[in-house]
Amino acid sequence: MENFISTQILALWGAVLSSMLAGIKIYEFWGNRFRVNTRSNFTSDHNEGNQISIRNLNKEPIILEHWELYYKKGYWPFAKLSEIASPGPESCDTQIKSHNSLTLYFTDGDHFSWRSGRKIVIKLWIAGRRPFYRTVYKG
Repeated sequence: MENFISTQILALWGAVLSSMLAGIKIYEFWGNRFRVNTRSNFTSDHNEGNQISIRNLNKEPIILEHWELYYKKGYWPFAKLSEIASPGPESCDTQIKSHNSLTLYFTDGDHFSWRSGRKIVIKLWIAGRRPFYRTVYKG
């Protein structure tokens, strides 16, 4: 009987310890996940212009290979995208350091209307990842 109790205590101790270690590993994995955020500041003044910030929330720097800005109407899979802006080749491979941001300015000829009732999304190409969309304005 005493051997049975000590076996049960050891099994319980092993289960608790392994559960705690699994929890620590999940916490580390969650903290190190890939995170990029966008923020916008829209104005109707062409001189002041619109601003879109791309924030790197990772512990490592990222390289922004390319970006495209779209109006989006509808829902997947029937969504219609119409391009607003796309950079030239001079803005390729821009590094965004850890916990920093890159601000895109749209003034004068690059200024666009944000009051169209459509969503505004940005498609980002980050080095080593598939391209993905982030909503900039929910319309």
